[in-house]
Amino acid sequence: MPITINDVERIASLAKLKLNENDKKRLLIDLNDVLGYMEIITEVDTRGVDAFSYSDDSGTALRDDTLTPGVKSESALKNAPASKDSLISVPRVINPRK
Repeated sequence: MPITINDVERIASLAKLKLNENDKKRLLIDLNDVLGYMEIITEVDTRGVDAFSYSDDSGTALRDDTLTPGVKSESALKNAPASKDSLISVPRVINPRK
């Protein structure tokens, strides 16, 4: 099912993006192109392919989790734009009061 201008406007609203008409049209084309490529991928026969196979045997490049000293609260609060009750205060983004 192709993406519509209404879908683009809804996505932009959720992402808090202000798009002009040209941006909306371009994003509509781009998103539909991405979905088109995904349709092509779904046609590939993946039977017999392990869910997590890699092209090389090097394994993961991630490091081990190790405990390291963190930032002191006072230092973090000193660099924060605003704080309240020893916490960093940020603008409300979910259901902001109008």
